[in-house]
Amino acid sequence: MCYGDENKVFKKKPLIRFNITQHSKLRILITPLDWGLGHATRCIPVIEELLNRGYDVSIATSGGALSLLKREFPQLTYCEIVSYKAQYQASGSFLRKLIGQTPKFLKAIAREHTQIKEIVQANSIDLIISDNRYGCWDENVKSIFITHQLNLLPQSSWLIRSVVNRFIISKIKKFDECWIPDLPNSFYSGDLSKNSSVPKRYIGILSRFKSATPLKIKYKLLAIISGPEPQRQIFEDIIRTQYSKVDGSVLMVKGLPEKESAFQTTGNLTEVNHLSKSELQDAILSSEFVIVRSGYSSVMDFASLGKKNITMVPTPAQPEQEYLAKKLSEENLIYSPSQDSLDILESIRKAEVTKGFSTSNSANLLSEALASLLSVNSK
Repeated sequence: MCYGDENKVFKKKPLIRFNITQHSKLRILITPLDWGLGHATRCIPVIEELLNRGYDVSIATSGGALSLLKREFPQLTYCEIVSYKAQYQASGSFLRKLIGQTPKFLKAIAREHTQIKEIVQANSIDLIISDNRYGCWDENVKSIFITHQLNLLPQSSWLIRSVVNRFIISKIKKFDECWIPDLPNSFYSGDLSKNSSVPKRYIGILSRFKSATPLKIKYKLLAIISGPEPQRQIFEDIIRTQYSKVDGSVLMVKGLPEKESAFQTTGNLTEVNHLSKSELQDAILSSEFVIVRSGYSSVMDFASLGKKNITMVPTPAQPEQEYLAKKLSEENLIYSPSQDSLDILESIRKAEVTKGFSTSNSANLLSEALASLLSVNSK
């Protein structure tokens, strides 16, 4: 129950018009995946754009994604749907752990598909925008899929990659359009989004942050902790054992939106469970150095701010993050050690000589995609 060129579209079925005769505003359902917080945070600019256009927006998700979006948009209607409950390994093979959870994931996809159909019917939804939730589509409603991952497991064998990618593409083709949060030609996502099997539209950098001028430096180092357990806690523990080496103030944001967000300071370390969008942007802009996971949403955030002096630490044995960290490191945009070899002082020295990100304003690509979609379908 609910509570408070490449820019092409699929031609697998006739265009479904929005039915706006029963209510005055288009009703749009946003459904981000709940693996970590990245899928939820990159939906924030989409939600803001839709609200600015006067549409009726509701959210269907679970876990930390649900908690985060409730904090950012308390005025919206929310539906709690099934969680994938992805579990990461403390050590060993990510692939083996992932394959072992496949039956659970398939069950969750089937369950969320049933739930979405019920929500669509009960709430007269006109449009679904799903961020990496494969079951969040409805054959009677225009359905958009947002992803930067058309190729998973880029470092695995050809056979495994072929099987996984074939499954992914089959699921994405259930949707009417596939939107890639990146600049044209897969500028940041690289091989992750290069797949000719899916017609796609680039919608630019999706970030919750807005371009802004740097602030006066308050922190020597900002550590942003995120990701599924137990790796989130392991990352936090590593930072906690090394922060005292830093000559200056350290802020650690622990990525726990479900908990109260009170600042606590011990020595040169200030820690907080979660920061709002504006608070985190200010923290980034007022920090000289940043340590963060190499998740794609983080890449988008720092690209939007043109941030420099960044260390990105991939979640161990997580192929997507390892690929992004390697790609960006080779381009000298960031410094990227493994989690086991992370040394805070060394990361500060090596991040300082990287180029960092350049600000790229691509908001018009998202605006154009939404304008094209909504103007065509509201006629």
